[in-house]
Amino acid sequence: MSALVNPMSDPAVTQAKCVAFSALTLPRRLSESPALHIDFNRDPLIAPKQDSPHILVIGAGIVGMSAAWTLLDSGYKVTVLASQFDDRVSGQHLTWEYPPAVCGHTSDVEALEIPKRWSMVSYHVFKYMAATPLLSHEYSVVMRDAIFFFEKPVEDDVSQLRKMREIERSGVAGFLHDKHLTHSFGIDSSKYVDAYKLRAPMIDTDVALTKITKLEAELLTTYKANAIVNATGLGAGELADDKNVYPLRGAMIRVLNNSQHIPKLTTALAVSAHTEGQIETKFIFIVPRGDGIIYTGGFSEPDVTDTLAEDDAKIEQMGKDDEKFLPGLSTKPEDRDPEYPVAQGLRPARRGDVLCQRELTHPLPGGTPGYSRIVHCYGHAGAGWSLSFGSALEVKTLVNSALAGEVPEPMHRQAPSAVSREQVADFARNRANEDGRHISAAAT
Repeated sequence: MSALVNPMSDPAVTQAKCVAFSALTLPRRLSESPALHIDFNRDPLIAPKQDSPHILVIGAGIVGMSAAWTLLDSGYKVTVLASQFDDRVSGQHLTWEYPPAVCGHTSDVEALEIPKRWSMVSYHVFKYMAATPLLSHEYSVVMRDAIFFFEKPVEDDVSQLRKMREIERSGVAGFLHDKHLTHSFGIDSSKYVDAYKLRAPMIDTDVALTKITKLEAELLTTYKANAIVNATGLGAGELADDKNVYPLRGAMIRVLNNSQHIPKLTTALAVSAHTEGQIETKFIFIVPRGDGIIYTGGFSEPDVTDTLAEDDAKIEQMGKDDEKFLPGLSTKPEDRDPEYPVAQGLRPARRGDVLCQRELTHPLPGGTPGYSRIVHCYGHAGAGWSLSFGSALEVKTLVNSALAGEVPEPMHRQAPSAVSREQVADFARNRANEDGRHISAAAT
């Protein structure tokens, strides 16, 4: 943790705050709901006062930075602490996804209900960026079609049908369920018999960053902080002593989108993994970038951390699978980006899925009175972008709870932000109605 940065003064961190533009406030459904304020000016939307609480955010990936941004615009003083701030992003140009992600690795389906609502908060933030030319250029955010293909009718798969119905009701743009979507790309319609599409934000990603409870008093004193946000991703395994954190190794081939073999691709194409849990998964994920590159993959391997050679058999097989899926696509070495042919890295996954809750340790080490003022937010795996601003809203709620001295509760028992609480209640009602219709139809 060698770099201490105030995100209002360092250009490596303030990219998220350096555009002079209007503010975005997502609408509230309850009068008491905490609104998510996002301002695209350099100055915070709500300027911190001399006595405003100071929040230390550890971790400078998308989860930590979106939390820092949200807290800044809510009137807090914020310092971001990380081991480094990379000049070059090491992740893939990804498309927004509604949970669960195509790579699988969902270990607790019920635990996904709140992250599903987080994803919609993030969706509207990125959609706003994409719709505003200045912001779209500054943040490289665009809206494109994303098509998801299936080897059997969606109606015949309960989990996929439920996900599709949720997406259809969620408010995403451009939703269309049509099995004929395969025709435009020459995809084998005898194998892939169903599909739906939606308009999704596509964005670049970055990655960030020793035990937190032991360091808490020192960090609070050293940085004169009133609370700490732990957004360290894989680092939380050690920092928060969470044995459920594990790495997911993944790789994507970067091929040139130059119309040499197929028409210039502007649509993301995906086939989800068929397995869940902490096992290796394979999936199809073909995503165009705005800079003449197509990301194509992929696979996801738990608890593997070594780097693969660019000609490794696993990467070569991944390319062959993508070529078989999309006729004309070439992932051969001569058709790859010569500067950066294969992108690979580790996604921060967690058994039990995302953890967004306060530290539960009590009493605190050293006899410190009260409850911990640490808020954990990690375990997003490959969904950091999709959940970023939604989980940031949850972090804001938990920071308020910590500063108020309230008793911390486990995530499955804590009262989430009022926004998430109502959204989850709506989802439960809708799902009950949907299940009721299925039961009624089956009975007749």
